[in-house]
Amino acid sequence: MAEPTGKPSGPKWLKPRLPPLPDTESVRVGRAVVEKLKAAGHEAYFVGGFVRDWLLRIEHLDIDIATSAHPEVVQELFEKTRAVGAHFGVVLVELDGHSIEVATFRTDGTYKDSRRPENVEYGTLEQDADRRDFTVNALYYDPVEEKLVDLVQGQLDLRRRMLRTVGAAAKRFQEDALRIMRAIRFASHYELEVDGGTRKAFNVRAKNLDNISKERIGEELLKIFTGPNRGRSMNLMHELKVWPHVIPEVEELVGCEQGKKTHPEGDVFIHTALALDKLPDNPPPALAMATLLHDIGKPRTRSQGGGIHFYNHQHVGAEMAREICTSLKFSGDLTNQIVYLVERHMDFFQVKDLRPAKIKRFVGREDFQLHLELHRADSLASDGDLTSYEYCVQQREKLKEEYGHALTPEPLATGHDLIELGMKPGPPFSDILDDLHDEQLEGRISTREEALAFLQSRADKAKSE
Repeated sequence: MAEPTGKPSGPKWLKPRLPPLPDTESVRVGRAVVEKLKAAGHEAYFVGGFVRDWLLRIEHLDIDIATSAHPEVVQELFEKTRAVGAHFGVVLVELDGHSIEVATFRTDGTYKDSRRPENVEYGTLEQDADRRDFTVNALYYDPVEEKLVDLVQGQLDLRRRMLRTVGAAAKRFQEDALRIMRAIRFASHYELEVDGGTRKAFNVRAKNLDNISKERIGEELLKIFTGPNRGRSMNLMHELKVWPHVIPEVEELVGCEQGKKTHPEGDVFIHTALALDKLPDNPPPALAMATLLHDIGKPRTRSQGGGIHFYNHQHVGAEMAREICTSLKFSGDLTNQIVYLVERHMDFFQVKDLRPAKIKRFVGREDFQLHLELHRADSLASDGDLTSYEYCVQQREKLKEEYGHALTPEPLATGHDLIELGMKPGPPFSDILDDLHDEQLEGRISTREEALAFLQSRADKAKSE
């Protein structure tokens, strides 16, 4: 049997052992949209991710439709529509509380700067399939006639767990280099092997990622590392020489050896990939990216003398993480979360030495579950010692018993009280209030009167200095 080329070879209507469509409201609405388009004399199909995941028996909520109807026709046929990609012939149809994206068959013009086509033209089903990125994403399904259209042998690739571009891989990646990132995501998330021709094209076109906006790369990284098989994604990006064009600092982790006693698994890169895989399913973006970057400072702080050391790597790493997150255009809140997780990830190793108030503050943070999960993954990816993890879980349970789900007592006094005592707002405020909070957490102050007396003493001292 000849090896598939990935090029359209004429329509192939298939109905081989297809699974039943999910009995969901979105499928019902999507079918209604297709029925109306077909009744008006147009071709219409479910396409892309929904069809791929349906054939793999994976839940996929969003349905996209490809049709021969032009956008203005779609808008005439349906009462409530919105043009969301007029340049690309995309219309959002609102029906029964659901939004269905309907796109006209098209063929892309020449691409500019490895990012986007300069123009598109409406075309045929064959042309629409020919412009798509990967064969597994170029499958069309008619839910009315219950027929699958496979022009590029995408169903075969699904069966043999292969990721292959439609047409020449180098051309596909030249058109839009972000497809390189998408290839890594699909290969990892769906456990697909990258075929030889597609793999070779990475070496030629990976440098084109330099032309892609950092914001788009950042968005794709979040999709990759909040999905399954995160460690494989990290390794694929190394094998396919992608890291130098995305986050060059990650490539520095390769070959950065660690002490074998605490890190029998290997170098920092291997450790990080393992830690990513130890995270819970669908980790929040901050946790996923903080795990990727938690040891990013190690290569630059590595020293030897009585063993291998990485003094202050968490602080150096936090500064590096902020630069990386800023360059990827992450939001300020997401960046701050990632940086704080990186900076504090070593705190667990000294947690038993902290005074009671500091422990309560640490385990009582609103985002502590993220810190806990990062530490758990970090530990399981190294020597497997979960002593500090289990200790912190116990301390957090004690806090719940003591203070309820708030995990911290209501403050007995605030900054307003300091102002009434004659202090002007400024840096000393937070220090005084933090000290008061510590006194309250350790049980030395338990009433508002005692709290006000403490503030009065500290306010008097601040005025005299």
